[in-house]
Amino acid sequence: MYSKKYEISEKDCNENSILLVSSLFNYLQMIMSSNVNYLGAGSDYHHKRNLAWVFVDYEVNITKLPRKGDIVNVGTIPYSFKRFYAFRKYEIKDNFGNILVIATGKFVLINFLTKEIVSPSNEVIEQFKMQEKEPVALKMTKQHKVDELRLVKELIVSEKDIDENNHVNNAVYLQYVEEDLQDIEQIKDIRVTYKKEAVQGDILQVYKSVVPDSNIYIIKRKEEVLTQIYFA
Repeated sequence: MYSKKYEISEKDCNENSILLVSSLFNYLQMIMSSNVNYLGAGSDYHHKRNLAWVFVDYEVNITKLPRKGDIVNVGTIPYSFKRFYAFRKYEIKDNFGNILVIATGKFVLINFLTKEIVSPSNEVIEQFKMQEKEPVALKMTKQHKVDELRLVKELIVSEKDIDENNHVNNAVYLQYVEEDLQDIEQIKDIRVTYKKEAVQGDILQVYKSVVPDSNIYIIKRKEEVLTQIYFA
């Protein structure tokens, strides 16, 4: 597993010095970006071929969230391909080797000119040096069905929310909802599904399930569902 050490900074934590969930996702994205560049399969490699990987799903299981000043070892490995999808594993350990977080990511490859989903070529697959050589899909829990929602807030996507592909950074969707969360140190599971992309200037609505003690959030652009996030 490819890994790097990081010190948890104050800016990545809440007022109780506990790592924010949006910052947790940033660390997962940083290690993934570092890993693909190390493999020679970064954004430059894909852009030359008019390709881009798009997140579809994240599943994160938390034993303990790190705190300000903690030294953590963040690791990832490209795990497998199956049909149009790629799967990646992540883990975060403390400085003593104890597992703090494990996660799974699911991606799809698109042609960014046509916006069509494409199957990765053998050349692309070989570039990632997958752990699992056979076509295997990692199992992920299903998202919860939500019937009734209440509006939490409305926001306008700003320039600082945008990534190198000119869409809202995946971690920013967590930022949009985390200020509504209570007791983030109690969170043990996070399930995120990305359905549509948002861009600068979009007006988004953040909704939450009306079911008591249910931490299910839906982010919409008018009636279009962009992202569903579940915390437990």
